[in-house]
Amino acid sequence: MLNHPPAVFSNNRWQTEWIGFLTLFHKEVARFVRVAAQTLFSPLINALLYLIVFGLSFSALLKTQQGFTYLEFLIPGLAAMAALNNSLQNSSSSVMVSKFHGDLQDIRLIPLSSTAIAAAYTLASIFRGVIVGMLVLILGEFVFYFKTGNSIQILHPGELFVFLILGGAIFGNLGTWTGFICKTFDQIHAVTNFVVLPLIYLGGVFFSIKIFHPVVQQISAFNPLLYLINGIRWSILGVSDIPIGFCLSLSLVFVAISCVIAWYSVRFGSYQRF
Repeated sequence: MLNHPPAVFSNNRWQTEWIGFLTLFHKEVARFVRVAAQTLFSPLINALLYLIVFGLSFSALLKTQQGFTYLEFLIPGLAAMAALNNSLQNSSSSVMVSKFHGDLQDIRLIPLSSTAIAAAYTLASIFRGVIVGMLVLILGEFVFYFKTGNSIQILHPGELFVFLILGGAIFGNLGTWTGFICKTFDQIHAVTNFVVLPLIYLGGVFFSIKIFHPVVQQISAFNPLLYLINGIRWSILGVSDIPIGFCLSLSLVFVAISCVIAWYSVRFGSYQRF
């Protein structure tokens, strides 16, 4: 009988935690769905411009990449870039907007752990990233069919979703960290411009990493995008600059590191605008 009350308390605590997690996750998903024109369809316009300028206009002037036309090589990279970038933006913008509205502090008033808060933001970011990545991939299929009359066959669809989810987790966690440590949108833009953009351009989105200078290749070895983009490209085309098992292993390591960073930012970060 003495052990019964703690067990009941424990069950109620986990039930409350679960309900709070689902509520925050639902709120985050509803937020970006409500402004779908900005969060889901705006990335399609950016991807379409890349496809028109590089894929259609310049593809005849650019060398083939790993046995594929430049357009074929570019489409998986754009899908990966869109998925990862939108995962980052989802959590970072949500946290910062909540700071400006003054409602981020309300999360502290509910019995929800730092782990559950970070997981809810990250899961919603993964959801948005996967949707945007698949929409860009579908758009690329239409553009490729318009140009060649053929379609791109996805060789490993299961692995494609695995790498999209892993990438969404890494950049969703980084977005959570960015949102909690930054106090202004200018600081978030600084992180995007000085950290994320170099990672994108040195991660093999537009060209194979093998054409870069050896020093740049060594620097890019520390870039998580390199392994995610190659994993996504291998899932679609079956080619990669890096062994796919190594890509998967390092992606899991980066997921673990990003989870710790996100948890720390939620636990000790700023919940106020000032």
